[in-house]
Amino acid sequence: MYLDVSAHRGNSSAEKILKSAVFLVARDGVDAISVASLVQEAGVSRPTFYAHFGDIDGLLAEIWLESYKSWVLDMCDPSELNVVGDPRSSALVQILLVAHRKSQVEESVRSLLPTLIDDSFPLLADKTVALWTFANRVGIIASIDVWPLAERAKLLDGYLAAVTGKVSNSDLLETEELAEIGPTSEPDDHEKIVLATMQIVQKSGVAALSIARLGRMLRVTSGFIYPRIVSQDVLVAEAFSYALKQATSLNLVRWRQKKRGLEGFAEFLVGGLGDPRADWRRFRGEVLLAANHAPELANSVAQSLDDFARDVTKQAALLPVPKELVQTLAVFVHTLLFGFSLIQHAGINGRDLFHIGVIRAMLAEIGRRIVTGSKIS
Repeated sequence: MYLDVSAHRGNSSAEKILKSAVFLVARDGVDAISVASLVQEAGVSRPTFYAHFGDIDGLLAEIWLESYKSWVLDMCDPSELNVVGDPRSSALVQILLVAHRKSQVEESVRSLLPTLIDDSFPLLADKTVALWTFANRVGIIASIDVWPLAERAKLLDGYLAAVTGKVSNSDLLETEELAEIGPTSEPDDHEKIVLATMQIVQKSGVAALSIARLGRMLRVTSGFIYPRIVSQDVLVAEAFSYALKQATSLNLVRWRQKKRGLEGFAEFLVGGLGDPRADWRRFRGEVLLAANHAPELANSVAQSLDDFARDVTKQAALLPVPKELVQTLAVFVHTLLFGFSLIQHAGINGRDLFHIGVIRAMLAEIGRRIVTGSKIS
């Protein structure tokens, strides 16, 4: 995996800036990158940076344009095992996560990614396997430093490689959009602060959250807010836990309504991809993005994800899979949900795929491995 700088080949200063940007985004986070840090790392002047890229958002869009094609195709190939753990993958996933609030990046992503996927995978069965692979890896890359259990989701690569070309054209899921995340009754003062936190973060990122902005949104003074929170990181963590618990509960109800079978499991994965959950999906991505560089927030998010995995494991135990795979299956649910959310925001419909076909093909592969005595986990 490498950064393709072909468009800037012959211009050493532009190449230096691009390579330095990937390094800094992967190390420090996409929201921490600055012109000052870039020109120091690249050994170029500020005027040189501005001449090539204009501003930071233009630079991030250029990183995407230079790298997206080979990187996305590698991410969609379950036999290509070197993408997870690559700093360039970390940088590109972060760029995708902030695309919704950076217009130049969003324009580049939404104009190119759906076309690349459609052109590269004209058959829906092949596209389904490719996007399952891509989604799972995005979820791993975004989560693994915060939630080490995400490492287990790498197991899915082997199964997806094994079922490539074996996915049947199963009927598409007929899903109903799940309800948005929000209060079920009149919220108290603290819940109002939590809900306002979610709105600010999903629009502008964790770094944009402030007591002053919360006060403006709620039409209250900072003196109203301060006694009701411990810190901003704790507030974000509380909002994440609040939203994740509610989303999990609603999704599990839908799963049980489907008689706890494969259809219910598939709908658990994709039922939240409708418009009512768009704010929650963006919020989840922003929190994980920030948690990678905020230890207190990371610890709280990891605990919330542990709770999520326990809830899903109880339900997944009813599926026809070996016991040793059940907890790993719960991890898959997080990584796939996260990845499909990002795909949805990038302009690709993650709902209209042969999800049931992939699940059935993998169950058949598990059965084959059991019969032959091959490793299943």
